[in-house]
Amino acid sequence: MIINSNIPALKTLNRLEKNNKFKESSFENLSSGLRITKAADDAAGLAISEKMRGQIRGLNMAAKNAQDSISLIQTAEGALNEVHDVLNRMRELSVQAANGTLTDSDRDNLEKEYKQLKEEISSIANKTEFNQIKLLDGSMDATPQSSINVSPGGHGTTVSDGWVATGVSGAMVKLNPDQQVTKPGLYSLSATMEDGEVVSLNVSTYPEGLIVVFNHPGTTFEFNGATFDVSGVTTGGWGTQHQGVVEFFVGNNNGPINNDLNFQIGANSGQTMSLFIPNMAPEGLAIDNSTIASQFSASSAIFTVDEAISMVSSVRSNLGAIQNRLEHTISNIDNASENIQSAESRIRDVDMAREMMEMTRANIISQASQSMLAQANQQPSSILQLLG
Repeated sequence: MIINSNIPALKTLNRLEKNNKFKESSFENLSSGLRITKAADDAAGLAISEKMRGQIRGLNMAAKNAQDSISLIQTAEGALNEVHDVLNRMRELSVQAANGTLTDSDRDNLEKEYKQLKEEISSIANKTEFNQIKLLDGSMDATPQSSINVSPGGHGTTVSDGWVATGVSGAMVKLNPDQQVTKPGLYSLSATMEDGEVVSLNVSTYPEGLIVVFNHPGTTFEFNGATFDVSGVTTGGWGTQHQGVVEFFVGNNNGPINNDLNFQIGANSGQTMSLFIPNMAPEGLAIDNSTIASQFSASSAIFTVDEAISMVSSVRSNLGAIQNRLEHTISNIDNASENIQSAESRIRDVDMAREMMEMTRANIISQASQSMLAQANQQPSSILQLLG
């Protein structure tokens, strides 16, 4: 029997300290509602959980982005509704002015309102904004507006904004209009030849603009209705020599080729949706030169306004389709966010019932350990009986 080292008390104290640490962990979990409060609790689980949290927050922001995009589309569509009303009134005036029962003086009076209505369309196009982004003035039009200025010959060949197409030597081709190149990188696109054959294109883009690689020198290409022959152009460009290849630089060094608006509707890079709206001003609708000052011009104006109404209808239809798509996107994002949140919860959150059970068990063991420690501390005192 010894008194310097009370081994039973030491063992009991060791168990008591471990149990108290377990109770502290239970208290922390129950007070925070989390199973993992620090990396030491579950290192792998923490890493997975944080990745999921980033995805969840990205999805939630993407849903908000999509809602904002719908608001932008509704702003544009509401303005175009007014343009429709104005055009219908212009058509009504055109039909009235085309009637032979009116005099020139009558048509002059009708022309005054007709001009004011054109001015109103111009005002709507120039003033319709969302967060200071003009929507209808052509600044979101992906269609090339400027003319081409070609000086063939390798590096530095500059072309105004727009698309360039290429194909087999001597053939004239045009880039398919539904293909867009908006970000730096290497693209494999296609172009439709005059006979309907689809040929492959090698297209590289740089931050300054678009590089179209002609696989065969001497190709004729079409841009904005104009045809250009690049026969005899030397190969090479951008400091690199290519056998049988001609490179053209497209762009004005002032930004991307397309002016379409990209909506970030996903949690990850590249998950975007593009929107472009043609110029809805009178010049974009081709009604800027229309007039109803004479019976003949009024008759022509009917057709012109009909074409404008058709164009506005097409744009509104496209906006409506994109809005519907965005609404489905939001539903899908919400569903994905919900399911990822559920998975993250299973990793990170504490099961309150189980944790309470464990804490109750730890409390009972702690009380028992304290009682045993008291008994172990009393045990050496029994040695005093041997001293008489």
